[in-house]
Amino acid sequence: MGWRSVIITQHAKLTYSMQMMIVQTRDGINQIPIEDINLLLVSTTQTVITSALISKLAQNQTKVIFVDEKGNPIVETAVYYPGTRNMAKLTQQFNWDDHLKELLWTRIVSQKIKNQIAVLANYHLNKDEVQSELDQLEINDESNREAIAARKYFMLLFDKNFVRRDTSAINAALDYGYAILLSSFNREIAMNGYLTYFGIHHCSQENQFNLASDLMEPFRPFVDYWVKAHEKIKELTPDIKYGLVELLSLEIKFNGKKTLLTNAITVYTRECLKFLSGDSKELPEMEMIMFDLPTETAEERKEYRQFHKKLINEGFLMVQFSVYVRVCVTRQTAKFLENRIRKFLPHGGLVQSLMVTEKQYNDMHFLVGKPIDDVRNTSDRTVIL
Repeated sequence: MGWRSVIITQHAKLTYSMQMMIVQTRDGINQIPIEDINLLLVSTTQTVITSALISKLAQNQTKVIFVDEKGNPIVETAVYYPGTRNMAKLTQQFNWDDHLKELLWTRIVSQKIKNQIAVLANYHLNKDEVQSELDQLEINDESNREAIAARKYFMLLFDKNFVRRDTSAINAALDYGYAILLSSFNREIAMNGYLTYFGIHHCSQENQFNLASDLMEPFRPFVDYWVKAHEKIKELTPDIKYGLVELLSLEIKFNGKKTLLTNAITVYTRECLKFLSGDSKELPEMEMIMFDLPTETAEERKEYRQFHKKLINEGFLMVQFSVYVRVCVTRQTAKFLENRIRKFLPHGGLVQSLMVTEKQYNDMHFLVGKPIDDVRNTSDRTVIL
């Protein structure tokens, strides 16, 4: 299973050779093992990709997303015949029990609203109105508390005049993040052998991803949280897009265990499908704890957001909260970068720098706790070319 997110940002030619994706740009040639790639985002219309590569990526269950001339996701690959799909499984999906679908949808809506409340709480915003909607939730959400809570939630999170249907930069960022999430859920559903078209609540004939649209709902607040920290943006810049893609590598607590967001999506999707198919009698656990801001006061939170944004603009990758990395070609370049950082340091807190070689970083030992076997906590999780 792949673990890298690869983002193509410039004129490039993508080809296949010897189990490698070959990326030719004006900066040179890069080779990336096919089996490492979980997501390929072609973030430009100035890229040529061969059918041989698309075929190999599909065999690897790699999700490939293409954008339009404005840089917004417009289409993604969907594998027609995953090895896990068979007639028995599809017949099972067509005949999912209505009561099970209602129970699962109720749990999904409940967890989504709980996560929205957590976002508001982390930003010390009033959450009573949204909590009130959660308290009124019924089986299958017959009174549509989810939509009512969402409207109140966004007005509390951003602005009382905020609406989701305008063309603001915030909405563009939210839509971009949701599109990345949707693609991840589509991939997991297909890998488990099911069709994305048949949902448990969403049922639009124009939406071929109804099931993913259902299952992703509790994860939307992770995007909301990130966008809130960047709410002063004027446009959807490449840095904002890269940050939203990198959310898949965010470390969270899921059902009491630390894991990456992308791994939580894998486990959560599998458990939901097992419940719907009758392979599990228990509703899936969905306890999600968002990352904690290392701040206490409003001024400290503001300084944190500004410092975080400037580090991202300098090309740093956040590998976990309060830990950022960036690869520099030489030690002299690293020192020059460190001097630039000194110019926008926060007034309080503790900021330290450490320069290590790539080999030293990859040789990191865990003295307390155990490393997650399927996670390599390096700056190479997201590759931007």
